Amino acid sequence: MEMDRDILEEALSLLGDILEAENAEPLHLVASGGAAMVVTGRVSRSTHDIDILATRGEIDGEISPAFPLPDFLMNASRRVAKAKGLETAWLNAATSMLMVPLQDLPQKLWSDLVPREYGSRLKISFLGRSGQIYLKVYAASNREEARDLVDLNALDPESGEIVDAICWMMEMELFPRRITDRLERFLSKIGYEEAISEFN
Repeated sequence: MEMDRDILEEALSLLGDILEAENAEPLHLVASGGAAMVVTGRVSRSTHDIDILATRGEIDGEISPAFPLPDFLMNASRRVAKAKGLETAWLNAATSMLMVPLQDLPQKLWSDLVPREYGSRLKISFLGRSGQIYLKVYAASNREEARDLVDLNALDPESGEIVDAICWMMEMELFPRRITDRLERFLSKIGYEEAISEFN
């Protein structure tokens, strides 16, 4: 079942209620991907899951890998899936394994978060606009999925923001450190051909 903004919020509210009823350990999660775009109102499309990128310490703000999610959270999420008719893995941390190490992600990503509280036991910070631009440029340059271009267009990045994202990818050796046909094709695909001059 695909989840629009209303269904996402209902599922997360129920998840928070379950964790509160069980007096579970408080959690602060960081979510990325389509769910973050939907919840923050950047796009109106639906998504089939919520990508949990990291966990965050409530006292020190320390960022840690989200995988594996705690058993008590996964048990609660399965109850939500059954109650709402969602996919079993509607809440998952697979993206935290597929991305670059958390410490290599841009610091701007962690300072631009949109927090939401779902009861007293669950807080989720969704990636904000600047963080999403970095990750959507990363995604759009590595796969052929129309939603990446739709999401990137919805973020309406300035040319300088695209350049910053590509420079970060070059620093991480996710993109060659020079002008290539691949770079030119990518900038053309996302409609930022003028940015090529920044790499001369």
